[in-house]
Amino acid sequence: FIEGRGDLIIRPMNPAASIGIGGGVGTLDISDAELALLSDGFSSLTIGDSSAGSGSVAVDSAVFRDPITIVGGSISVDNGITGSGGITLTARDDNSLGQDIAINSGAIDDALGNVIFSGGDLVEIQSGASVSAPQGIIVLDADRAAADPDPGVGGVVVVVGPLSSSSGTFLSGGLDGDQFTVSTQS
Repeated sequence: FIEGRGDLIIRPMNPAASIGIGGGVGTLDISDAELALLSDGFSSLTIGDSSAGSGSVAVDSAVFRDPITIVGGSISVDNGITGSGGITLTARDDNSLGQDIAINSGAIDDALGNVIFSGGDLVEIQSGASVSAPQGIIVLDADRAAADPDPGVGGVVVVVGPLSSSSGTFLSGGLDGDQFTVSTQS
């Protein structure tokens, strides 16, 4: 087991390298068995390079027992993430397109904390996916205004799958033609 009380950061040596989590494909491959070795008790977990990470991140499924932040150039989730204390997905914005967060299927569920998606260009929750924060809030942020490296290129938030939180859901974007589409799942 890997135990600790402070912050644990797992990142590739090359910030442009891809990351695979829980069966997702990436140069840095973190399997479900390896995730299970992380004991509860870290103040936070970060996977990816928060200052320079630009590689894609593919999450098949993952369970975290501590607050988790996943950072990359783009992030896709195919079978859900279960958290405890907060889930933050950050697709770092640069002056090109493609810094997207796509929740394709499965549940993003944090029983104790907030769920925050911060995409550089697109945040998308497909019809086969859901997001739940029973003790917190949900924030969907595309193309944030602070230090926007691609001004004039609006962000897009598309929500088709259900959202559920005890304290509200917030959609935000920059100041440059952002689009928000929320539809009910049929």
